[in-house]
Parts: sequence; structure tokens; C-alpha cells
Amino acid sequence: MAFLFAATNAFSQQMVTSGRILDSNGQPVKGAVIKTNKSKASTITDANGTFSIEHSAKDKSMRLFINDKSILTMPIGQNNDINLTPANDPSVTGYMKGDTYYPGSGDLSWETVITSHFTGVKYNRGDNTISINRFEVNSPATTSANVCKYYEVDGSNVPSLDVVELPSVYSIRIIKDMAESIIYGAEGQFGAVIIKTKGMQKTY
Repeated sequence: MAFLFAATNAFSQQMVTSGRILDSNGQPVKGAVIKTNKSKASTITDANGTFSIEHSAKDKSMRLFINDKSILTMPIGQNNDINLTPANDPSVTGYMKGDTYYPGSGDLSWETVITSHFTGVKYNRGDNTISINRFEVNSPATTSANVCKYYEVDGSNVPSLDVVELPSVYSIRIIKDMAESIIYGAEGQFGAVIIKTKGMQKTY
């Protein structure tokens, strides 16, 4: 991912900074958010990855956010390229939004995804299922592991995680609250895993 910006039209107490954001494949990033440090001015990139933001002359830096994830701080008033490593690119690292994880191209195994991004959830090797640790109502220090029995891929119930390849996954939501997961019937009493694939994401 690369970021190119230039400060222009400095006058009085206002400045206009313009630039463009590209992902790690050289493609424009639409909807990225840029916020200045002092005046808190903000804007988003268009379909071409470009932006223009009017802000106070007191602003010395801007912050770049992609998919609600803070990426980096950029100085204002310099004309240069900022090249991000794959570790800074959400399309590579993946990102969490609420209770939903959006995998990146760097995610290689279900076990790593589950254990790294979902607190209180354990990946069970061998059968590709998960267990959710629930706290007893009257004894917060006590937990019991319950194996989740409800897995859904693009609206269809499936037996486990191994029926879908991780690179094809667009989003993963794990419902740990029984009051919410019970809508899936008896199989939902121990939680639910809702998966959407990249091929179906536009229909949601």
C-alpha cells in the first residue's frame, strides 16, 4: 500500500491537503478516512483513492484509517510517498469490526484466526469445530467449554469449519450469547458461527 499526498493552497489560517491512497497491489482504496491531529478535520477517499481536506494551519499531522483501523500518522506539508508493509494493509492482515472478523490474504489457518481474534473461543483440532467458554451466572470465575454445533455458510447449515476454505471467506461472525444464538434452534444453544464467502458478499 502506498500513500501520496501534497499540501497546497496554504493561506491565512487554513490549508488544503490533497493526496491518493493505494493498496499493496497498487489499487486505489475507496472510503479510507483521513483526520487531522489538531482541528480534527476529516474526509474520505473517493473511488480513485484520492482526497482533499481543508484544515487548520496548526495541524502538523494526519491519521489514516482503513476499515475503522488506525493505519499510520502522516506529516502535513511534505510531498513524498509513504509505503506501507503488508503488516499495515488490512487486506493482508485482516481486521475486526464489532463481533465480525474480515480475514486478510495473510490468514492461513482457521486455528490462528479463531484463537487470535475471538476471545473466549477455542479451536478444536481434528474436527474443525470451536468451543465457547461461558461464565456461570452465579460464579463468574467458573467456566465450562461447550462445543458449538451450529455453523452457517452463506445461509446454509454445515457440520464444521472444514467445509469452506479460509481464502474464500469474506467475514466470520461468532455468536457467543445464547439469547441470540438460540434462534438457530437446539444446535444454537452453544453458540453459532456465521460465515459469508467472497462470492456471496454483494448479496448481503
